[in-house]
Amino acid sequence: MGGRLKADNTPINGELVKAGGFGRYQWFVVISMILGQMSGGFISHGIAYLEMPPEYPGYLCTTTTSIEEVVCAPKLNTEKEFEDVPIPTFFCDNDQVTSYKVDFEHPSNLYNLYTSLNLCCKPKRATALIAMAVFAGSAIGCLFMPRLGDLWGRKPIFCVSLAVQAPLMFSITYIKSLQVIYAVAFIFGICIIGRMACGFLLMMELVPTKYQSMVGAGLMVAEGSVQIIWTIYFVAIS
Repeated sequence: MGGRLKADNTPINGELVKAGGFGRYQWFVVISMILGQMSGGFISHGIAYLEMPPEYPGYLCTTTTSIEEVVCAPKLNTEKEFEDVPIPTFFCDNDQVTSYKVDFEHPSNLYNLYTSLNLCCKPKRATALIAMAVFAGSAIGCLFMPRLGDLWGRKPIFCVSLAVQAPLMFSITYIKSLQVIYAVAFIFGICIIGRMACGFLLMMELVPTKYQSMVGAGLMVAEGSVQIIWTIYFVAIS
């Protein structure tokens, strides 16, 4: 990596500068890789929204004594004051409740994993384990994914991580089994490390040194904007 006078022994940064610096190829690489990084970020950074329960009481029920819908809740929330809401019917383990549904007329109630997996009557740990599985997969992925990037190349690991996470992201829309969701979340956590660790280093290696701080900052801003995009989606679209 030493001699600057010999064309075949020039530092990588010098070769990038000689090839045009930050050209069309670098723009393509940066944009495509930032979009790839953001793709999985919608799940990892959106867990707070995906696990958010309806605003208490949050549900409408029909009972054996009345077919008209009444305000109901999974169970008593001792931390909630009943000054602004009517005292609800509790439907978990209540044989008199024939059906219940989320009151989506309330602007704070979202159709997310909490509602689609019907987590309302399950212990709180059932909800917490989804995020814990993601972070456990990320922690274990840190032990071997960066090293695989060194041995097999960062591009293959980055591409494989994107390819594996794509069906996982698609499947959570239709899977109703919590055990399968936990397994999917764990594998997805491993993909986060392959996507972020190998992808970031690969992107830095493909741009000249003088642009690396700008590109890195752009990636962090794009990654952080996922929460804003989620907010806009829930407020303005669904």
